[in-house]
Amino acid sequence: MIKRVVGGEGASFNALAQLQPRQMSAQAKTKAKVLRVDRGLLDRLLSVENPPDSERPEIEVTELETSASGRWLTEMLQSELFTHVPPSNIHRLLETIESVEFKAGDVVIQQGAPGDYYYAIQSGHCQVIRANKAGKPIKLAELGPGARFGEEALVSNAKRNATVEMLTDGELARLTKENFIELIRKPVLRSGTLDECRALVAAGAVWLDVRFPQEHQTNGLDNSLNIALSSLRASHKRLDRGKSYVVYCDSGGRSSAAAFLLAQEGFDVCYVVGGAIDEMTLKKAPTKSQDPQALPKSSPKIEAPAIPTQNDETVAADIRAQSLTADLEKANYQIEQARRLMSEAQAAKKEADRWVAQKLQEERAKIDRKSIVLEKRLEEAQRLQDEIKRQQSLATEDAARRHREQEERRYALEREAEARLQSEENHIEELYRKQAEKLDALEQERVRSEKELKQAWDAIEAESTLSKERLDAAKELEAELLRI
Repeated sequence: MIKRVVGGEGASFNALAQLQPRQMSAQAKTKAKVLRVDRGLLDRLLSVENPPDSERPEIEVTELETSASGRWLTEMLQSELFTHVPPSNIHRLLETIESVEFKAGDVVIQQGAPGDYYYAIQSGHCQVIRANKAGKPIKLAELGPGARFGEEALVSNAKRNATVEMLTDGELARLTKENFIELIRKPVLRSGTLDECRALVAAGAVWLDVRFPQEHQTNGLDNSLNIALSSLRASHKRLDRGKSYVVYCDSGGRSSAAAFLLAQEGFDVCYVVGGAIDEMTLKKAPTKSQDPQALPKSSPKIEAPAIPTQNDETVAADIRAQSLTADLEKANYQIEQARRLMSEAQAAKKEADRWVAQKLQEERAKIDRKSIVLEKRLEEAQRLQDEIKRQQSLATEDAARRHREQEERRYALEREAEARLQSEENHIEELYRKQAEKLDALEQERVRSEKELKQAWDAIEAESTLSKERLDAAKELEAELLRI
């Protein structure tokens, strides 16, 4: 048994047997629950996301100097990144790069979208925005002519981790994902197997772990530095440019993106294909008092109990000898390749200088043509301004005339309304008089009707009294008859 992992302890929160192919087997001694995550998906997410406890992106925002629109290509070709690109690739790149115009407010790259292009700003300005966990956009940086962006998603095959939109009208040069990988990523991004990278470290290179500090504390390689990928843009200045670095992570996803970023900054760097972690080591989990951005020193390993045999030592020595022999042959081949590439680079530089001079001349001619067009447009604008002023004067006069006509019409309408009002008042008075006469006649008719009604009522009461007397007499007569 090499080591024992117990649920709830520090080692149980880290991956089991992460390297490929597996370096050991894991067997459950008791009933257990194990979380299984697709390693490719996890590594792509970790290549672009911040640590779970991070409240804002760890990125350094700096002001970038702008340059004239005609110099963007010269600055790009003279950058640290393109010093690693072969001259033949530069020639093909200049043939395949595409120029696209954008308007202010246009979204060039959308956060969460798949990577499709690599961009360089020819003219205009852009801003980099990232939405936090609450969905609130945070401005990370402002980019000007000569700046380049969009490489991280193409290198790690992940989704865009920020949005880039135009602040002004501008023109961008873009390269497709396929051409970027073929012409830039492959020659710039050096990689090696774990054994090859160990040989480089033995020759003086430095291990650089780009995982989170908690992961590094758990199973990082000895004598390795640790800067998380999410903070590498802000912290790479702390690295020594005089040293070579071998970048590693669990699977190679984060380390490839980190290696490309450092290569752009001029570092001598390569990354371990498939990842490199020390699965034979148990380390203490980091305490809260530790600085997560510090470059931790090496921590001692707890060697697994094993009794090496003479055969094992002989086989290991043979393997190391073969590895060193292969590394020596590879170094000789690389020296020859470097000499050949240096010669090609000098020739390509001359060709590039000639091509740039030609392009600058074409740009100047284009600017001259645009100046002529602008002068004509200015004359046309002046003519339009004069015409607008004339139309404005005519409109003012017409408005004054219409105002006078409206005032006269209003006065006539007021007089007509007064005459109609007087006529209506006279008519109403006549109607009132006639209604008063009718009301008097009706009042007299009411009095007469009430008098007649009273007389009729008195007659009815008298008749009713007489009828009652007659009825009483009839009842008495009837009673009399019954008694007989």
